[in-house]
Amino acid sequence: MTAAQLKEYFSVKMYGDTMPYVSHSDGEYPVYVAIGASTTSGAVHHKNGTVTRSPNNYPDYIGNVLNLETHNLGVGTTGFLKRNGADNNFCDQILNNGTILAKAKLV
Repeated sequence: MTAAQLKEYFSVKMYGDTMPYVSHSDGEYPVYVAIGASTTSGAVHHKNGTVTRSPNNYPDYIGNVLNLETHNLGVGTTGFLKRNGADNNFCDQILNNGTILAKAKLV
């Protein structure tokens, strides 16, 4: 999806007639929190089984395009409830990041 498409479709649905990518007079930007597994955190899984890291993960891309304050809480191998060898799961991410999530306009 292009930046123009994000601005035209996604932001209109999120904010109605106001566009979040314009400058904000108060200097603050709406908070966007992404919660997910490896692809959210920026992992790229290749057909040959290798995994590399992308400097352009999708939460940061969306946040940059729409001028959102972005918090990427993606953790690789994160399970919904069960801890599959990871340090935490989605529920832990929610419980441990209540302050950030309370400010979020988009999760």
